[in-house]
Amino acid sequence: MCSIPELKPLELYIGTNEAQNAVVYPLDQLPHLLVCGMNGCGRSGFLRTQTALLAHGAPAEQLRLVLMDETGVEFVQFRELPHLLMPPVCAPEKKADAVFALYMELQQRYALFAKSGVRVLEDYNQQAETPLPRIVVIIDGMDDLLAQDECADQIQQICQKGRPVGIHMIAAARQVPEEKITAGFASRMAFRMATKSAANQIGIPDAERLPIPGTALFSPINYVDPVRVQTRELTDEEIGALIAPVATGHQYDEEFVLKANRVKKNEECSDGIDPMYGQALQCVIDAGYASTSLLQRRCNLGYARAAHILDQLEQAKVIGPYEGAQPRVVLPPYAKPKAAVAKGVKITRSTPQAADLTPPRMENTPVMNFAPLPVVTAPTMDVMPSPIVTDPAMDDVPQQAVTAPLTDSAPQQAAIAPVMDVVQLPTEEPHEQPPVLEDTEPPLKFSYQVSAVLGCDGMDGHDFEYLCAGALRANGYKKVKVTQASGDYGIDILAKKNGVSYAIQCKRYNSPVGNHAVQEAYAGAAYYSSSVPVVLTNQDFTPAAREMAASLGVKLWGRSELDDLLRVYESTEQRRKRMILKILKVVLKIALYAIGAAAVALLVVAAGVVVISAYAMVFAVILVFAPILVFFRPKKRRRRR
Repeated sequence: MCSIPELKPLELYIGTNEAQNAVVYPLDQLPHLLVCGMNGCGRSGFLRTQTALLAHGAPAEQLRLVLMDETGVEFVQFRELPHLLMPPVCAPEKKADAVFALYMELQQRYALFAKSGVRVLEDYNQQAETPLPRIVVIIDGMDDLLAQDECADQIQQICQKGRPVGIHMIAAARQVPEEKITAGFASRMAFRMATKSAANQIGIPDAERLPIPGTALFSPINYVDPVRVQTRELTDEEIGALIAPVATGHQYDEEFVLKANRVKKNEECSDGIDPMYGQALQCVIDAGYASTSLLQRRCNLGYARAAHILDQLEQAKVIGPYEGAQPRVVLPPYAKPKAAVAKGVKITRSTPQAADLTPPRMENTPVMNFAPLPVVTAPTMDVMPSPIVTDPAMDDVPQQAVTAPLTDSAPQQAAIAPVMDVVQLPTEEPHEQPPVLEDTEPPLKFSYQVSAVLGCDGMDGHDFEYLCAGALRANGYKKVKVTQASGDYGIDILAKKNGVSYAIQCKRYNSPVGNHAVQEAYAGAAYYSSSVPVVLTNQDFTPAAREMAASLGVKLWGRSELDDLLRVYESTEQRRKRMILKILKVVLKIALYAIGAAAVALLVVAAGVVVISAYAMVFAVILVFAPILVFFRPKKRRRRR
């Protein structure tokens, strides 16, 4: 152990450099490390060493670990550490569940920071009664995880957003991951690589020439050139002696384990139907969508219990399956009909029958009977509200009152009952017919909203970002810059206006934007030190996204705001095009005049040449024939006298 220097808590001992000096790096500055190399080069030994040193140097209150390997034996010595959030996992599906739990932990921490008004973990721990520990994820053999698209996206998100909230990742892989994954690891370490191209792919040239085992090239985030180091691999006996004082028994985090199990069981609910199922069902029907945050807010539930109820609703075919960050859709016949405003139209609210609202029966559990609420007829109102036209697709649904499971309190019944009444408005008086356009009237012209916004719907994300950047420039925004395609931390455009900096995330979606984009914009604005985070989209936003944006101070620019930007952009583009046409016309005229003048000059020169040539020819003839004429001139005869 004498070869290991004294380390501060949360420091990594990389190895010794060529000058035999220890290379030590703080974890919070790393912040993520990608280790690549051939089999037998020392990757697994390096990870075991770092795990032992981290656990030895920091208590469980400051550091929690998540360990994953391919064989199930690499981290067997660390099973009794109190630092573990969950048992070490090796099966690919279990590792995928662990990555999912880490992703959910990331989202929860950002929500806590937003509620507390802080940006980084240090500021939160200074004011929080219960400080949050740093989480270090150590993965030996990340290749099988990256083969799953969901895991690859979640790992990318963790690498991009994990540093401010104290989530760090040290991952080892045989093959260099694709560029979008590699870009998230700011610090990299290469043992001997199989080929030169693999070394260049990780960004560490000449790594294919390294000897094995134990020699590596270390390239941290703030180093220009990689540092050649000789790593130190601790033996099993040395690791056992190092962690023996702290291996007091595991203290798994139950909530984290529930997340890793996709929240299929929890201690708040029994294995049967949750008593809050009825109230949650009515809440989902009224909201028109389903999410854990919705049930947490409106039903006052914990995360695990809300997720468990969502699973029960999915089994009952009330809501659709899990779709990532997007809210779950409510399936027919529980979905509300689409509404359209019209005057004097009779409406009834189509809802499923009381029998359909019965919770699903679980195996080996008794059936819970819910008493239906009485039907209450709505009183006649002097002022008729704006009626709603039911969707024709819902005509086959029975028109009757909504009956829901009985809740725990009478006030809740009274609050729910008016919503579930059958409302019928009088229709004796004929409603106003819209005016008929005659042929004499000029035809309607389509606005820019129809042409431009619909044009945006068919774009890819890259073209949409540059279109939005041009629209911002046309609207007076300065220093408009489109960020790089990968590693942009959720921000696509940076701009300034009136001294205020904007960090804008562009979403070209085919459906409403959820709260995941709001979280990305908020976190990305903090990374770029921008004052105003913005989400700009060609669609609208979900209610959950609007609620989160209001709490975080994120501006939401939807379809109407995009239309306003594009109108100015169009007028600016039209003026620019007209100016270009004018300039082209002037240039064309000048060119025509120049061509005409050149043609005239050419003709004059040609005529002059012709005339001069004629005179020259005559002069030449004279020069040729003059001596002959002089020589053969006849002599005059003298007269004889």
